[in-house]
Amino acid sequence: MDLKQKFAAIDAGGSIPQQVTLNLAIPLVDQEYCVSGDFLAIWQGPDAESYIDVKFNSRNDPAWRFVRGRKIETPFRKIYVTTPAGQAGDLVLIYGTGSPELLKTDSGPGYVDATLIEIRDQLRGDLLPEGYGQVGVGAAAVLVIAANADRKGFDSQADIGNTGTIYIGYTNAVTAANCVCALVAGVPFWRDDYRGPIWARASAAGQLLNYGEV
Repeated sequence: MDLKQKFAAIDAGGSIPQQVTLNLAIPLVDQEYCVSGDFLAIWQGPDAESYIDVKFNSRNDPAWRFVRGRKIETPFRKIYVTTPAGQAGDLVLIYGTGSPELLKTDSGPGYVDATLIEIRDQLRGDLLPEGYGQVGVGAAAVLVIAANADRKGFDSQADIGNTGTIYIGYTNAVTAANCVCALVAGVPFWRDDYRGPIWARASAAGQLLNYGEV
């Protein structure tokens, strides 16, 4: 398409995108929208994981999964939208009714996909700890830190006043012969990227284990 043809298409209004805003808090099942165009894209969304399913032209056609930044170029006269329960926020669909080559969209500098968001959050850590404290450990196995899906890592240290040995494990089956590590007074133990439980057992009663999770 040459420049003259492009301006003719612009004058005809073919390259001006239109919008449909969906409230994701309201579940929909094959909700019909009488819109037409050559392309459909999600321009804005509350996060990188929120999604909708879209069928083009007929409820009997396969559904396409759309997340923020996703775009499809295909002619359509109507769409059928399904939004699952449990989401929130507004999602903005854009569509064009002329030549899609006249409108180039991208995710922009503010768009980050879900994987990159997780990596960023892991690297920069949290402003506040998930929890910290001190646990008494003796002959019976003790749950020191419960499983926590929001945890990025934890630290622990056998208290400097201990006289015995503390054995660390991932289940209540931890013993001196079945442990991840053995901590004498003042010795630390930590893990990054572990969100499961931490258990401990000691060689003598009255031992203390200091811990923190972030």
